[in-house]
Amino acid sequence: MIYSLNTEVFKFHSYDIVNINKAIERFGISVTEGNGYYSVERDNKHIIINDGDFIVVSPSAEISSSSGLPVYEFKAYTNDRFIRLMEMNNQLKELTDKVFSYNPKKDPRDPIFGKHNIRKNGEKKMDKIVYEFDPKIYPRSLFVMKGCEPKDVIDRFTTRDDSEIEIEMEVGSEPSMTTFPMVRFKDTGKYGELVVVWIDDKDVDPSMISHEAFHVSMDILSELGIKFHADNQEPIAYMVGWCARCISDVVLGKVEE
Repeated sequence: MIYSLNTEVFKFHSYDIVNINKAIERFGISVTEGNGYYSVERDNKHIIINDGDFIVVSPSAEISSSSGLPVYEFKAYTNDRFIRLMEMNNQLKELTDKVFSYNPKKDPRDPIFGKHNIRKNGEKKMDKIVYEFDPKIYPRSLFVMKGCEPKDVIDRFTTRDDSEIEIEMEVGSEPSMTTFPMVRFKDTGKYGELVVVWIDDKDVDPSMISHEAFHVSMDILSELGIKFHADNQEPIAYMVGWCARCISDVVLGKVEE
C-alpha cells in the first residue's frame, strides 16, 4: 500500500484477495470474484480488474449525509498506466515546488514558464510586430499582435492547412480582441495561437485579457490531448496565467527587446 495526500493505493493480486478486502472495507468497497474475472465494487459501481492492477482510493467532493465526511471514490489502473500517472504526479510536484520556492524579488516573472522567450518579427513599426512567446513545456507558441489591420494578420499568418485566415469586421461592432486558433506563422512555419489586440492599449481592460487567455489555453491543451477537470486544474490554471501575462506585457509595452 502507498499512502499520500489522502489517497491510498493498493496493488491487487488474486492470491491476496482476503487481505485486500480487509484493507479497503473501511471505504465501503470490496473486490469480488466472478466467473473468471475479478471486480472492485461498491453499490452499483463495478470495475473489472486484473492481477497486478492498482486500486486507487481518494476522497471525492461528495459529502456523506450520515458522517459528514467525504465519500471516497475508487479507480483501477493497469501497471503501465499507474506508472505513467506517478510520473505525471512527480512532474506536477516539481512545478508546485517551483511555485512555493521562487523568489519574486529576484525574478518577478512566472516561476513555471520562466522569463518570456520573445522574438520580434516583421517590420520595425509597432503595428507590424509579431510577438512570439514560447511556453517551453508545450510545443506551441503564443503570438500577439496589436494596433494592426486585418491585412497585417493575413499577410503574416495562415490556418494550419495553409488556407487564408478569414477575418470578418462588422462596422459598428468591431471586436476588441480576437484569438485565432491553430495558426501557422509564415516566417518560421511554427504552429500556435494568435491573439490580436485591435483597440488602443488604453482601452484594454483585464477582463478582455483573461477572456482571450482562457481561449488560448483551452485550444492548446485540448489540441495536445491534456485533460483537465475539477481534480486536475493546475495545467489550465498555470496556462491561463501565463497567457494573460504575455498578452498584458505586450499591451503595456513591457516586453523585452
